[in-house]
Amino acid sequence: MKISIIVFLLTITAVLSANAAQKIIELPEILKPGSISVDKTQFYITENETVYIYSLTDFKLINKFGKKGEGPQEFKTSSEIPLTVNVQTNNLLVNSIGKVSFFTKKGEYKNEIKTLAGVNLVFIPLQKNFVGMGIMTDNNANYYTVNIYNSTLNKIKEIYRIPHQIQPGKMEIKVAEQTLIYAVFDNKIFITGSKDFIIDVLSDDGKKLYSIQQPYEPVKFTQEMRDSVMNYFKTSPDTKNYFDMIKMRLRFPDTLPAIYSFFVSNQKIFVLTNRTFQDKKSMLQQRELLIFNTNKKLLKKLFVPLRERGIETLPYCIENEKLYQLIETENDGDEAWKLYITDIQ
Repeated sequence: MKISIIVFLLTITAVLSANAAQKIIELPEILKPGSISVDKTQFYITENETVYIYSLTDFKLINKFGKKGEGPQEFKTSSEIPLTVNVQTNNLLVNSIGKVSFFTKKGEYKNEIKTLAGVNLVFIPLQKNFVGMGIMTDNNANYYTVNIYNSTLNKIKEIYRIPHQIQPGKMEIKVAEQTLIYAVFDNKIFITGSKDFIIDVLSDDGKKLYSIQQPYEPVKFTQEMRDSVMNYFKTSPDTKNYFDMIKMRLRFPDTLPAIYSFFVSNQKIFVLTNRTFQDKKSMLQQRELLIFNTNKKLLKKLFVPLRERGIETLPYCIENEKLYQLIETENDGDEAWKLYITDIQ
């Protein structure tokens, strides 16, 4: 089952409409993107077992690599665990099922590390170590955990946990109860797992330094949201054959978690919330974004266009003071993917 990730964001300046400068780039090579990552000079798109590298200057395709398999420069993926790329260091770190692979920023293969568990849930480099997510059972309860791993991906210590939506001996599957999101920046670990607006900041050895908190009025989980979730499970290739069994087990909350997602870059934390509205002029859904500095000060509040398909958000990220999102459009009956770049300064 996919781990839905929900992010919430607030700010103190006047609310800005989402009519900010926007650039649109056609990507004829892309058919079914899974994720997008961006650094200062390039952007990287994953599609099944392939990584595409593009220039941020002229938006031309520079290189692509990867194919299905288990050897070097080959990857295993699934709909639940897609390929992801971390671009925070001088290398590309590619997360796939069973291993972490390293490439240069030009896409040249360097080496790989196999994971002991056989399933990789997004490792992020932290100096000589890594931060990653795990799933464990403790005292007859299931948890998602965030852990520090050494250079060979052996677990050093657990630093955070939240309850899994499925518990031993219980039929219910909890929807949108909590969200586990983590990031690394400036040798610090940023984590949220609370339903409230709280981001904990930890040192590189997992000790809590401080928390970023914000007053927050919960957003109600509406009947429309419930219907969207039910329709997803009814139509998704992964779950439609089991829909009659799943629908009896789903348990919906009264309110959504405060935080939808967040990104840390350029000494700022960009927090997206579940507060949205429909812009009458563009007819696009706008989502609230709060921008903090790494000293916890709220800098700005605005709304940005973030497009969704059903209950899933189309691939996006925030970097270089911009929102990058891959959006599928239709022109003269032909579907095509485009990169939408929205200025959020």
